[in-house]
Amino acid sequence: MIALVRYWSDSARLNKVHSLIISNNALAKRPKGGLEMRMKTMSLCCFFTVFTVMIFGLTFFASAGSTRLTDEGIVFPDGTKQTTAAVIWSNYAPVPRTGQTTSYRANDDGDLKKGVAWPSPRFTDNEDGTVTDNLTSLVWLKDANCDGHKIWNDAVDWAANLCDNCLDCGGTDNDCGLSDGSVKGDWRLPNVKELFSLIDSGQYTPALPSGHPFTSVQSNVYWSSTTIPFSTGKAWYINVDSGSIGADVLKTSSRYKWPVRGGQ
Repeated sequence: MIALVRYWSDSARLNKVHSLIISNNALAKRPKGGLEMRMKTMSLCCFFTVFTVMIFGLTFFASAGSTRLTDEGIVFPDGTKQTTAAVIWSNYAPVPRTGQTTSYRANDDGDLKKGVAWPSPRFTDNEDGTVTDNLTSLVWLKDANCDGHKIWNDAVDWAANLCDNCLDCGGTDNDCGLSDGSVKGDWRLPNVKELFSLIDSGQYTPALPSGHPFTSVQSNVYWSSTTIPFSTGKAWYINVDSGSIGADVLKTSSRYKWPVRGGQ
């Protein structure tokens, strides 16, 4: 039996997902106190990998060098370590922490702080008009108010047409200050879960992680691309002021938009 392990790398390996094939025997020999792994096995015919890494004992051998599993985490050939990012088993998607650290009673969110810990730093300013969220690997437009607000259909179209060297997207140089080499189709209006992933439930006005690098953030409502299934003339939105999710705004209303790219 074979198990598929997928994990996000931090630091210089952001936005890459690696796959490792681990035999059951290797897992049985893992050192106590090491990286806790929860996994389910699957037959060899059930998966493909970006690159294959064969494991002998606790050593991973790759064409780029040796990747080792240690008590400190996963150590890559260049010496960098994977210690803070989430480990994904099979198709599981762990839920991150909300960001709330103040407890208002025993066993509430601020007390238990359940979920995947946020990496530090949470965000990386790419110095090209974009910001990478190191928790989700999503890449966001740094200017959170480029070209103002729009009705929902126009917001969806605007985000899809956004690109480096755009001539009519608004903001700095009419391309929202982008120099990331993006082309039309790379950017999109985020779905409601992607948009809500930016929210820090321990903050308000705006409800974003402290020290975020975004500019022109509006403490107001931002469109998601997700339609309300029981009222298709409306779409889900996030109120960045309070961090709340809403579903009571018609698509013909004008709201802010915050494009994203990347993801699965």
